[in-house]
Amino acid sequence: MMGLFLLLTLSGCAAAVGALSTLGSGVFGGADYLASEPASKTVCYDYDRVKKALLVTLCKMVIDVEKVKEMEDGEKIYAKAEDLEVVIELKKITPIVTRIKIKAGEGVVKRDKATASEIVQRTAETAEKLVT
Repeated sequence: MMGLFLLLTLSGCAAAVGALSTLGSGVFGGADYLASEPASKTVCYDYDRVKKALLVTLCKMVIDVEKVKEMEDGEKIYAKAEDLEVVIELKKITPIVTRIKIKAGEGVVKRDKATASEIVQRTAETAEKLVT
């Protein structure tokens, strides 16, 4: 990359260097976006309480649960709201600690971390308020 920079600079193509650096940052920015981590949080509530809170939260946000799959120490919940696909993992860490991990987006490429984070936050708040 340095050789290309020197070649273009020495030949008077400074504008091309600027364009290449912008292109490079866009490529890496896109890769960073695609590789973004899901929204997650570990809460100090039992699994059943967190699951109830999650279902209440999804209902309030008008996100429909489509299917639930059992997994080791928890469940994977698939939900949908219009064009948005949501995949939620609930995992029992201890009898009183549960982890919530959420991916939201349109297909595999277009992620919506803001919505995933909002679901996580509202679920934690609802779990705190639930009467058991």
